Amino acid sequence: QRWTDFTGYTLEDSIGPDMWNNLLHPDDQQRARQRWGHSLATGEFYEIEYRFKAKDGSYRWFLGQALPVRDKEGQIVKWFGTCTDIHDQKLQEFALREREAEFTTLANVIPQLAWMADETGSIFWYNERWFRFTGTTLDEMQGWGWQKVHH
Repeated sequence: QRWTDFTGYTLEDSIGPDMWNNLLHPDDQQRARQRWGHSLATGEFYEIEYRFKAKDGSYRWFLGQALPVRDKEGQIVKWFGTCTDIHDQKLQEFALREREAEFTTLANVIPQLAWMADETGSIFWYNERWFRFTGTTLDEMQGWGWQKVHH
């Protein structure tokens, strides 16, 4: 019922080998075809994040997952799958990435050497000015590596 309410498709409209792909966002269609084709060919667990078109024309993010059901001989006889609405979670994820990018840009343009440490004092992040000034890499500086460049 949720499928028909969301897409506006009747059960009869929803049957066919490529019907579901037609409702995916154009940017997701090829990746979804490839991933589903791989699962069909190998019997591997199917999992993908993609956008489905609603009956109002908007798109929402879903997590698609499917498992094969096998007979006694190990042959796939059918698949059970779900599409879980993860739209709000994806929007929060995108917003977080944008804030992180803005922070990184800001941290890399300030004239100071900047760093972050965890609760034990182990440093896990430096701005780019630190690396340009010290001539080091993150691998060299992680943890307590900063002591190598201090007098």
